[in-house]
Amino acid sequence: CSENCEYLRSNVASARKGIAEVGFDVLESPTAICPIIVGETATAIAMSNELLEKGVFAIGFGYPVVPEATARIRVQISAAHEQEHIDRLLWQVRFPNNSNSNSVVPIPELPCATRRQNRWSEHRER
Repeated sequence: CSENCEYLRSNVASARKGIAEVGFDVLESPTAICPIIVGETATAIAMSNELLEKGVFAIGFGYPVVPEATARIRVQISAAHEQEHIDRLLWQVRFPNNSNSNSVVPIPELPCATRRQNRWSEHRER
């Protein structure tokens, strides 16, 4: 596995662990998609809208896409994310109604991983 692959795996593990620590079930998967189980469809949609407003890209969906009472928010982690992005995700999931939360966990805007992006560009040019 390449350095980027290992970094992605580390990011996914950090996100999954953090989501569980703030009190949500997150489905295990070999992918970088982290489905956060929230229960009701209306809750998933409301939470995803709130997260989007706070700068966290999250998609909410529920029945009939998934069984009733298993609605979820789906986030996808990437190797371009820094730990600050994962921390922001976790903060926003834990405190979704905190109007000051953007200033509590400051992060750089994406794309943030310039050095990794440069490595990817260099790799593609070879």
